[in-house]
Parts: sequence; structure tokens; C-alpha cells
Amino acid sequence: MEEKQQPKGSYGFRTNLHQKPSEIILRIEFLEKYINSTYSVTAKRLITSAVVGGFSFIALLVYLTADTTRLRFIIIPMGLIVVGFLVLLGQYLFIEPYSGSLLSGSFKLMRAITKSARVKAGKKRAFRAGEIQKVRRDGLIIYGDGSFGRLFSIDGATSLTAFPEEIKAQENLSIRYQNSRNRAVAEIKITSSQTQNTERQLKNMENQKRKNRGNKAIFDIVDQQDRFVRNYVDGVKTTVIQYLILKSKSEMQLNEATQKLEDFTGRGLYYAINYMGKREAEELLTDIYSFK
Repeated sequence: MEEKQQPKGSYGFRTNLHQKPSEIILRIEFLEKYINSTYSVTAKRLITSAVVGGFSFIALLVYLTADTTRLRFIIIPMGLIVVGFLVLLGQYLFIEPYSGSLLSGSFKLMRAITKSARVKAGKKRAFRAGEIQKVRRDGLIIYGDGSFGRLFSIDGATSLTAFPEEIKAQENLSIRYQNSRNRAVAEIKITSSQTQNTERQLKNMENQKRKNRGNKAIFDIVDQQDRFVRNYVDGVKTTVIQYLILKSKSEMQLNEATQKLEDFTGRGLYYAINYMGKREAEELLTDIYSFK
């Protein structure tokens, strides 16, 4: 039986074709075996650290031996400086293959701590990826993480008196829409309850009464409906309003999703969808998300 031969080196390929051989990450098997560490090095960082460390050691040795009388006064602070320098040099030398050098990680940590302290002190506003930054003139919503969104008001196509066959057809259409739409575009549905605004219906009934002043029967019927709506419906009864936000990292994908939504609305997915402009979007977002 043939013995299995273990490779003597780290085999792999460069994901960056422009990467130089000195920048290829090399595993440290000793650390992996004994302390289960994934710290790695590159030839470039290893040579740089050796050169900088060597010159620093020679410079420190010359400085200390130039005047031995002051050695006993500066030995402790110089020792602390040397320890700090070696820590920084070690952080530069060792890297994590998935996150970069330890030195860059330390800088990121310090920046995060500083930013957190400024936020707690009220000197800086906290960043939220899903926070809405502004609404463009065309109604396009800009989020804090660079995403784009569009806000629609939607009228459902399902009626309380619909037949089971109509409900089933509506479900099948909804399934086809969900299966065909781009999953990179998120759909956020918002349901709001508000009092009914019957201004348009009231104006229509006023016109009907003016046209039928000579026909008492029709006038009385329209007048009765008008009084009922004014006294018991307008500003009294509540209705459910539904809104839909399409959100995507790409404005092109958002436009494609909007086109697909309009296409399926024409097939009966919704009764109607209305794209909300800048003023309407800002009013609704202010009420829901405290957008200012």
C-alpha cells in the first residue's frame, strides 16, 4: 500500500492576478498546531519587519552606550517604549487572512471607540444603515447605506364578495409575481389606519344634485346619500391604507422591479398602485419613521 505523501508547502492560487509573490499570504503551521491561531505572514511584511527591527535595535544600542551615566535614569521608560514598539511591529507583521493586519484592526477599533464616545456625548449623530437621508424631487428615497427606494400607495384587488375562483386566481397571480421578481429588491409593506376622506365623493354628489334639481326623485336620493356621507362617513369612519416600499442597492434594479410591479398590477395583482412624489413621501415618512 502506497504511503500518502503530505505536501511540504502551502498550495493554492492567487485570487488577485496582479498580486506580487511577496504579497502572498503564508500560513504559520507552528501557531496553527500549538495555539490554534490563524495568524499568517507575507514575505514583504516579514522582510520589512526584520529590517525595521534591526535598524531600530542598532540605533537604540548606540544611543544607550553613547552615555552610560544616563542609562540608569532612562532604562525604565526606554524599556516601555521598546515593548510598545515591538507590539506595533508584531501587529504589522501578523495578519488575519480574512480581515487584514492586526495593526489595521487596532486602528479600526480605536476609530470605533472614538466614534462611539462622540455619539454618547452628543457631538456626533449615530449612523444607521436603514435610516432615510433624503427624498429626491422625483420621489426617489435615498437611504443612509446608499440604497434606493420608492414609495407606493396600493389599492387591493380582492373584494369581500369575491367568489372562491377569483380568490384562487388572485393567489396564483401573486405566486407568479413572487417567483419572477428580483429577490435583491426588498418589499416593505406598511398598513395604516386613518379616517376616510370623502371630498371627491361629496363633490360628485353636489354636481349630481345641481344637474337633477328638476327631477325631485333623483335629487332626494342623492341628497339623502350626501347627508349620510357628511354626517356618518367623512372624517368619522376609519379605513385601512396600504403602502409599499421597494428598496434596492441598485437604482437600475429598482426601476426594473417597479416596471414588473406595474406589469402585474395591469394583470390584476392590485386594483391600482400610485407612485408617491416628494411631498407625499416626506409626509408619510415623517409620520412613520420620524423622517425630517
